[in-house]
Formats: sequence, C-alpha cells, structure tokens
Amino acid sequence: MMAFGVTDLSHDVLVTPTRAQMNDIFEPDAAESRSATSSGLAKVLALFCAFLLPRTFAFISVAGVVACATLLQLVASCSKTGVMAVARPMTVAVPSMNTGQDESPTDGGSISRYPRGFWQMWALQFVGWLSVCTWSFYFSSVWAQILQAKPGTPDFDAAVQQGTQWLLYGSIVFLAAGSFLTQLSAPTGLLGGEMMSMCAAVTVMAATLAAVCLAHLSLQARYVSIVLVVLAMPISYQILANTPFAWIERQDGFDAKSRGKFTGIFNSSLAAAQATTAVLSGPLTAAFGGQLWSAYAAVVVVDIALLVFLTLGYLCRRLERRKFSSSVTGAHCMLPNGKRRPATELQKIAAQLAVAIPELGWSVCEALFIPLLIELEVPAALLSIGWAISPLFGLFLQGYVGRQSDIHGRTPFIVFFGAMSVVGLTVSPLMPLLSSKAAAGMLAMVTFGVADLSRALRWKEQMLEVATAVLSGPLTAACGGQLWSAYAAVVVVDVAILAFLTLAWCKKSGFRTMAGTWGSLRSLGLSAAALAAQLPWWPLSRRRLTLSLLAGYLLSFLNGDERRPGSRRSLFLLAAVQRFWNAVLPFFFNVDCKVEDIEELRACDQCVVAVHPHGVLSFGHYLLISGFHPDLEKALPARRRCALSAGVIFKLPVVREIALGMGCVDAHRDIAERCLCGGSPSDLCLHDKSLSWLSLSVVPGGEREQLLAQRGQVEKLVLKHRQGFVRLALQHGVPVVPVYVFGEAQLYKQSQLLFGLRSWVQRKLGIALVMPYGPWGLPFLKFPDPIRMVVGKPVHMPRTLHPTSADLEQNHARYVQALCDLFERNKAASGYGSHVLEIV
Repeated sequence: MMAFGVTDLSHDVLVTPTRAQMNDIFEPDAAESRSATSSGLAKVLALFCAFLLPRTFAFISVAGVVACATLLQLVASCSKTGVMAVARPMTVAVPSMNTGQDESPTDGGSISRYPRGFWQMWALQFVGWLSVCTWSFYFSSVWAQILQAKPGTPDFDAAVQQGTQWLLYGSIVFLAAGSFLTQLSAPTGLLGGEMMSMCAAVTVMAATLAAVCLAHLSLQARYVSIVLVVLAMPISYQILANTPFAWIERQDGFDAKSRGKFTGIFNSSLAAAQATTAVLSGPLTAAFGGQLWSAYAAVVVVDIALLVFLTLGYLCRRLERRKFSSSVTGAHCMLPNGKRRPATELQKIAAQLAVAIPELGWSVCEALFIPLLIELEVPAALLSIGWAISPLFGLFLQGYVGRQSDIHGRTPFIVFFGAMSVVGLTVSPLMPLLSSKAAAGMLAMVTFGVADLSRALRWKEQMLEVATAVLSGPLTAACGGQLWSAYAAVVVVDVAILAFLTLAWCKKSGFRTMAGTWGSLRSLGLSAAALAAQLPWWPLSRRRLTLSLLAGYLLSFLNGDERRPGSRRSLFLLAAVQRFWNAVLPFFFNVDCKVEDIEELRACDQCVVAVHPHGVLSFGHYLLISGFHPDLEKALPARRRCALSAGVIFKLPVVREIALGMGCVDAHRDIAERCLCGGSPSDLCLHDKSLSWLSLSVVPGGEREQLLAQRGQVEKLVLKHRQGFVRLALQHGVPVVPVYVFGEAQLYKQSQLLFGLRSWVQRKLGIALVMPYGPWGLPFLKFPDPIRMVVGKPVHMPRTLHPTSADLEQNHARYVQALCDLFERNKAASGYGSHVLEIV
C-alpha cells in the first residue's frame, strides 16, 4: 500500500508540470494532439506489458520506461536555450488595471481572475476523473466478479487477464483517438467546442459504467458493456485528459504563470476525484457485500446529477441572454501577436515522453494493482485509507507546481516524482515475495532514504545518489555479490562521459573533423560490413548479421539529417574531395574557374549563390560544393556554405552519406531559412542578424531545367518564374551571387523519347528522368567540351521582411539582368562566343 501510494502520488503531481511543458512548447492544438498521442502510446505499451508479461516483469518493464523518460527530461533541461518564462506574451495594460501588473487583477478591474466557464469545466473534469478512476482501477477486478471468479484461484487470474485484454484493446482505440482529437473537441470541431465535448464525454462515461453494472444480468448486456469499454470509453478518456488544457491555452488575458496555475487547479480535480473514490468506494463496496460494481453505480448517479445541474444553469443563462462560452469575464483584454521562444528538438522529445509518464503508471496500475491487493487480502477500509493519502498530498502540491512557468523550474518536480514512480512500480510486485525480515529491512531502507533526502537538498546530486542506489544492487547481484563490479561500472561510465565531452569540445571549438567524419562514414562502414558478411569464409551467420547491419544502417538512413543544416558536414571529407579534384581534373576534365571580384565576395558575411545552368548532372554545382579551385575557396569557403539538393539524392544509399558529409541539405524553403539563420526559425532570425552564419547555394532551374538540358547553341534557363531564392535574399538582406558554368549544358545530348510522360513525372513526383547520351550515342559518355565556371559580382538586395509582388518582380529583374550581363561578358573568353541565353 505504501508503494502504491508513492506511485499514485507521483502520477498525480506529474500531470501538471508535464502538461504545462507541452503547452509552452507547442500551440494549443498541437499540444493537445501530441499529448493525446504520447499518452496513447504509453497506455498501449503499459497494457501490452500487463497482458503478455508476468506481473513482476510488467511492473519492472514499465518502471524502466518511466526511468528513461525521466532521465531524458533531466538532460533536456540542461540546455541554456529553449522554453523560458517569456514563452507567451504578458497581458497588456488596460485603464482599469494597475500599472505593471502581469496577471489578471482581483480587485476593481474588469478582468476576472479566472476565465469564464472555468469552474464548470473543472466540475466536468472532476466527475470525468471520478468515472475514469473508478472504472480503470476496478475494471479487471469487476470483470472477474462478473465472471464469478474467486480470488486466489486460476479462474480469477484468467478473468483478470481477460479484463486486461479488453483494456488493451481499448488502449489501441485510445491511441487512435489522439490523432483526431482536435477535430472532435476544438472550437470548430464536430462536438461544438470544448465545453460540449466535455459534456458528451461525461455522458458516454456514465453510459459505459451503467452498462458494466448491468453486465452480470445477461450475455447481451455483457457484450454491450465490452463494446462501450473498448470503443466509447477510450475516446471520452482522451477528451477528458486533454481538452481542458487546450481550452485554457486559448483564453486571452493571462500570462504563462497564470495559465500554469490554472493547469494545476485543473489537475487538482484528478486528485480530488481519486481521494473521493478512495474514501467512499471501500465502505460502499463493503455495504454491498463486496460487489465492486456498486461503486460504478454511485459514479453514474454523480455524473447524471452534474449534467442536469449544468444543463439547468445553461438554460437559465440563455433566458438571461448571456452567452455560455469560453471567454474572459468583463472587458476583453487583447494580447499582442507574440511568438514563443523556440524549444530545442531534444526538449520537444523530452516533453512528449514526460507527458506519457503518468499514463504509463496509471495503465499498469489499473490492470494489476487492485487485483494484487485483493489477492493479498487487503481490507477494503485499509485500501481506502491508503489510497486517499496520495491524492490529498497532491491537492496541496498541484497549485504550487503549476506556478513554475519555465522548463528549469519544472524539471526538479518531473525528475523527482518520476524517480518516485520508478521506485513504487519496482517495489510493489516484489513485496509479496519478501519475508517479514526482508519487509522490515525494506522499511529501514525507506527510512534511510527519507533521511538522506532531507540531508541533500541539491536535486542534481540527489539524482546521482538515486542512480547509484538503484543500479549498484542488481549489478552486484548479477556478478555474484562482488562489490568491485560497481566500481568497474562507474569506470565505464566515466570513460564514456569523458569521450562524449571530448567530442563535444572538438565540435564546439571548430575542429569538427572527428565527429563529422564519424557521422558521415558510420553508415558506409555498416554497409561494407554487410557486404563482407556475404563472403563464404565469414564465420558468423551471414544472413542474420547482414539483416542486423542493414537495420542499423536504416536507423541512420532515416534520422532526418538532411533537414538539419551542417549536422553531418565533415571537413575531412571536403578536404579529401578537394585534393581528389586537384589531382584528377587536369587529366580527365578541361575545367577552370574565374572569380570576378574576390575581395567583394569575401566581404559578404552571407550570400545566396545561384548556379546556372542545371545541366543533366549538375556537375557545376558539385564542383562549387567541393571548392575545387583556390580562388573559389577564398571567395566562398565551403565550410561556410550549405547546398540545397534534390530530395531524391538523400534516398540513395552511400550517395546520401557523401552529400551529407559535403554539407548538402534537402531543397525545402524552411530548410533554406534554417541555413541562413544558423538553424533558428526565420521569424526570429529576421530580427536578429547575429544568429545567421551560413551561406546558401542553390540551382534555381531545378529538375525542370535538368529535363530541358540539351546540347546546342541556345542555352535555356528556367528562371522566369523562379523567385523563391530572391524572396529569401530579400527577407534576410543578403546578396545573390550569380554563377554561370559554361559548358555544363554541352556535356550531353538528351533524347526526346517519352518526353511528355517524363515531364508529367517531374511535375507530380519531383523526379527528372533524364536520358543523356554522348559521342556515338553511348549513354553517359560526355562530350569533351571545356567547362568554365564564372562567379559574378554579388547583387545586393534590400532587407525586406515581407516583400510584396512588386518588390519580388523588381529585384528578380535586377538579378536576371546581372546574370545575362555576366553571360555576355564571359562567353567569348570561355569558348562559347556564338551561344545565346534564353530565359524560360
């Protein structure tokens, strides 16, 4: 009972900081959807463990997942950037408000302390949690009573497992409901807004509990109850657990601290519901001869009473012509259109995992805890008292935790109560296995832990003590009681941390060769090992090893590095490519480079480099990326550039790794903005020039120009309606540098076979199916024409955050004219004096 109380208290308190974290990181709809999905995945995982694994292993498995999610939250909070207390705008001053006040006034003002409809929403959430607590924690035991199974018999265990099976099926529906929750409960959703969604959820919960109460009467009633438990109850549960928090985020006139307080008050409804269930369910069940379904009937009565009360109140307000809606009482306080401070990717992942921690614990408890206590013959009165303690503590903690309005203030609560949840989930299934002496020793250890906790108030040091206490015992036992094994494990951890810090120092100090090269060549090594596994002399099972290595490569293949500028860039690979081209180009290619004004280009901190034409293989862009010429490397250093490349490049094994190592990224607008902003969102970097650090190279013609590439006197550029790169340059105030590669279009002829079909594929799928051929009609054998790359002077663009169509047309025309002038100035010296340029 003590372990159960610790676990339950941890889950109650964790709901407030984890959900507040989601509300600060994501917009209301996204927070509601992501929280619902994370909770759904947690519920499926926990019930899957409860259904398939033995009871002890199920508890410990869920405890391990909770521990991982808790530690990730601790790591994410160490970042100095991310969500802070200013993540949401403060209320603006109105005449009736005190000067400098950042919360809604409580005296003499026209803004209420609480949004209108707040306490109605709280009451709905209270009866909803009352229904969920009673249903979830008692269901598997109620199902065993419906099947008339006696505790301690194999029939009882089978009935509990069958009840857990229905909960598992319901958890899948619970997960699916999270994906369309906003379509149901949003203000424009199918159910007509948050308040109506909550009323509908409570109604469905009451119907489900009533059906379970009647399930023992007939087989048909049992089938109806199963359908409602599996299909209807999980959807109502999702609405109950997420809609009120999305509703409070949509209310204007309250700052982040106030909304955190409201979140804590909403979560106090859960603690109040659990305390009510704990205090009343035991005596009520005892009064009805131990029939747990009697608690279901009592909750149905409470649900119906509240729904009738709210309906009468709504009708009264309608008669008074006062709209019952989710708005601020009195005068409306408008907020400025502010932006959230961005959270790091690790913080987003940690927040979504942290919000799943309570659902993990609740789900495994609802399936296994009550049957465990019944099997241990815990009296109903003692069960009620023990269960009531944790929510009563939670009532006092919710409001305080809710006022912590930034990630660093919430982290100690999440980590501490996450650790408490791990301890409770781990200890609970082991208690029946302990002798009285072992139980006394366990109690002594708990006393020691409380004393030690009161001694060390610095929570980071306390987390290290918790890690030592949790891991050293099992490790020593696994090594036959040899205590030195704990020392060896600590040595391994120390070495790993030192290696990690060394790599981090290399990356931070600019020496990125080690980390970048490893990131680029890791997948190549896996592929080479997989090929070697096919050799007949390979000693291991080749098929198993090959599949495992390919699976490892697949994880690296799908990590999204092509969307993160510079994440896999390797200076070692760039230097190797430059040395390769310096050695190979004079023998196999007639290539040269001319930079018209090196000093002016070096003076540009950032620029957008536009390369023309695309050609069949975009050979010129590849040369630009590699920095093959000394003048090119002086003017446009490769280490300070990112190259936009077609998405299909990153779908090809090995080619993807080379492209990432050379600094290529996927050619999408948001990724291009990250390049110019050094990885920050554009709405911030447009106002802070210090965040930018990368230049950008792009081939504006793209796949369409690649498909139209043709050897001849007329060189076509698809540029007339390609204005995206000019828009980027205007928004960021950076110059555009024209680069023309003479001879790129003359390397191949291209067949016109099935040109219409290939054009359709290019428009619909973004893939250019080229059909090049060279001398004597041989495919991909190039013509021996010289290649001359000419880098023009930068075309400076005025800084315009929101360029109009006229601005785009004017500056695009300036760039096109500069490009045409560059072509005309240099075509004779490059050996293409008779060629003409056509803009299409």
